[in-house]
Amino acid sequence: MNMTKLNTEQRWLSGLLAQIDFHLRGGDRKRRDDNFDWQWFRKLPTAHFVDARRRVRKILSLLSGKAPTGYSTEWLMQNASKLWQTREVLADDLSRRQFDDAITLKIVGYRRAFFPPEAFDVYLELNASRPFTHPELPDSYMGVPLRVLDVGRGEIATIVATDGFVESVNRYRQYFVERGGASLSPRLGETVLDCGACVGEVATTFALHVGAAGQVHMFDPMPAHVAFCNLQKVLNPHLASRMHVVPMAVGAASNGQAALAATTAEIRPDAKPDASFPFISIDDYVREKNIRVDVIKMDIEGGEGDALRGAEHTLRTFQPRLMISAYHRTDDLWVLREQIQKINPSYTFHFGHHTPIQWESVLYAC
Repeated sequence: MNMTKLNTEQRWLSGLLAQIDFHLRGGDRKRRDDNFDWQWFRKLPTAHFVDARRRVRKILSLLSGKAPTGYSTEWLMQNASKLWQTREVLADDLSRRQFDDAITLKIVGYRRAFFPPEAFDVYLELNASRPFTHPELPDSYMGVPLRVLDVGRGEIATIVATDGFVESVNRYRQYFVERGGASLSPRLGETVLDCGACVGEVATTFALHVGAAGQVHMFDPMPAHVAFCNLQKVLNPHLASRMHVVPMAVGAASNGQAALAATTAEIRPDAKPDASFPFISIDDYVREKNIRVDVIKMDIEGGEGDALRGAEHTLRTFQPRLMISAYHRTDDLWVLREQIQKINPSYTFHFGHHTPIQWESVLYAC
């Protein structure tokens, strides 16, 4: 290996370890900033589980003499070269800074590291908000009441989401980012595949971006999510022709299974794909529908690698812009990048992290 590159990698790792050590010596703090709904988050079992799991892993590591599992300084040192290789291909300064800060946040936790918002202007305007009620659908999402929101500029969409959705888009821009002077958002006339559409609030916002000539295909196997996606279409008849609901998960191969039995009892954004799901590969879907793909957004709870395997022809043929969640597995930060590079070496990479907690790291490729 070139000694200059090796020394650069070592200096990066040394600096990151020093930053992590600084935060770890600071002790836990109660969050009071307004960059996140901390009151809601503290009520989540997941929040307590993350903190408790971190402490248990540290104790088990001390008792066993083995490196702790999950994100840790040991994880960083063991995988530094792979992480550095991802950082090296990131094409802009903001991506590299957020990559470093996201690693720090994942290791030290939200009680010891402050991750700032990305933007400060209004990107998505909230024009009206009212309570959501429905005779068959749940009225809350992870413990937060759902609302009916009128959003947009010029063309307006009526979206069922939490009040925090608009604020999150404006602060963190997860699927509406700019990197290296270029917008990665969907554009007029484009075709977008939203893989892991959940309740369809992001996909409906995509429908505003693509205009009358565009298309948004919303993939989700969970019956409650499918029902919400269809409801978003009903609430927006002017957008409905450009919104296509697909009650399936995306995977490495199509399995020919029928949609899951209809039930609208529960929203499950954390539902991990398993053999009971009806799967379709992106390549099969694109071939069946005879469409060109411009953007693929993917947040499917660890199934991203399989879904990319089922999209190889699409990625080689169209080179769609990719927005791929990279936080469900501890090796996502390099494995997904390696996989995309192998499929199509022409891709340029960017990165973003879009909450002040461990969730919502996204690998972008264009």
